[in-house]
Amino acid sequence: MKIGLTNITSYIPENRMQIEEILELGEFERKEALLLRRVYGINQVPIVEYNQRLEETLKNVVSKIPDLENIGIDFILYGHSVTAQVPHDYNLFRKVFEPLGLGGVSAMGVSQFACASSFFALQLAEIMLKKREDISKILLLLGDQTNMLSQGRYIKRSTVIGDAASAVIIEKNTPDNQLLALSVLKDTRFCEGYYATAEQMAKFNEGYVPFIINAISEVLKKANISLKDVDYILPHNVNKVTWKSFVKYTNYPFERVILDLLSDIGHTYTSDSFLILDYLIKQRRLKKGDKFLMISVGIGSFIGVALFQH
Repeated sequence: MKIGLTNITSYIPENRMQIEEILELGEFERKEALLLRRVYGINQVPIVEYNQRLEETLKNVVSKIPDLENIGIDFILYGHSVTAQVPHDYNLFRKVFEPLGLGGVSAMGVSQFACASSFFALQLAEIMLKKREDISKILLLLGDQTNMLSQGRYIKRSTVIGDAASAVIIEKNTPDNQLLALSVLKDTRFCEGYYATAEQMAKFNEGYVPFIINAISEVLKKANISLKDVDYILPHNVNKVTWKSFVKYTNYPFERVILDLLSDIGHTYTSDSFLILDYLIKQRRLKKGDKFLMISVGIGSFIGVALFQH
């Protein structure tokens, strides 16, 4: 059975916050801005208005899907990284989906894999589509925002985080962007995440790129192809250093790792590679038959890798 991605949409706020402003909010030294701009390749990140609620952000991206009410969505999966985004009993799903005519569709949120939760949700969608005859189209919704905690946008010597959302229909029996292989992996040595010691973080950073390479190798083995057969990598937009190290280890062409959006939007939690996919499609850079890897890494530490054919 073929499973593919259709109706890909994105929402990137127009407002931008410069990295110097973010460093000031978190009481970091402004000289770190030089590292972020010149070495990490990040200049700014998108931010929603301070009073914009999460349901507005999510409705914005879902409402962009053409002919939404007539697509026939059978289930909704919402992947996010920020665990506690709204108060208890806020009923986020009702606020998002009822105004869009999707109030009667069953929905579930996942955040267990941090920024790789998008791929955990994708894995769940694959299982549902293969096992359940009553489900043929799943809406995958991704999105986080931290306008309530802007000082937390900078992860020291790692990345800068912006607000964004993306949505895509995962569908049975479609020739579009067919899923060839998928893996979601974890390394429990680093389960402390944000609360890791300096020594633990140093070990995590040391093994970060090999972790990515191992996960990619597993997916390529499942698909019975090699890295040289992959036309593009749609990366986790953490920083430029990570992907320069990756190509050094693998000899993969750097120009085929799509970092076009990095300087403008930085890292956007679960949405990075899906925003890049939408960007490539709009730019008409993907040709029929092109194979591309989508990747996301979550602090904790988790990784999701999926191979698709356009």
